[in-house]
Amino acid sequence: MSEVTVSEPFWLRNDLHVVGVALLVLFTAWIFRAETAEAPHRRVAHGKLSVAVPGGWLADPPAADTTVVRGEDAVTGVELRITDRPSGLVTLEAALELERGRRFGELYQRLSSERKTIGGRDVLRTVYAYAFKPTPTHAPRVATAVEYAFPAGVEGVPLYIVTLHAGEERLKELEPEVLGTIEVAP
Repeated sequence: MSEVTVSEPFWLRNDLHVVGVALLVLFTAWIFRAETAEAPHRRVAHGKLSVAVPGGWLADPPAADTTVVRGEDAVTGVELRITDRPSGLVTLEAALELERGRRFGELYQRLSSERKTIGGRDVLRTVYAYAFKPTPTHAPRVATAVEYAFPAGVEGVPLYIVTLHAGEERLKELEPEVLGTIEVAP
């Protein structure tokens, strides 16, 4: 008896059909990623405070006084906070400086701070850098943040704080795009 050998076609022998399916999946993912990157901004609110963020950013469940929306990497994100104003014995700058030092530790450094008027509102704009580790196994990184705190001179009104965290270059790009959309409902 002679054995009949059946030769598989080239595309089946070399799993070209698997490669084709994989390329189709990658192409579909690439198209979906391109659509997500171009997604319009969406508003994220925390109480009366809201801001527009890129469509692909994800919001953490809101806490009592803070809403955090995470961006495309471990550093990028925006924080919305509503808190009580400091007492009349402590300046706004000193109270915020103390709170940031408590949150970020001894590697926190204020880079600049200025008062400006944005949208008819007196805003304290502070830029600072801090070290952090995304997870316990990662190496420490340096992040930069821009914080807008307002209103600065109205008694009986809570303090609204919007902080944008990112790498230094990305922060320059995102500040007008995100922080320029801050709204406080009446």
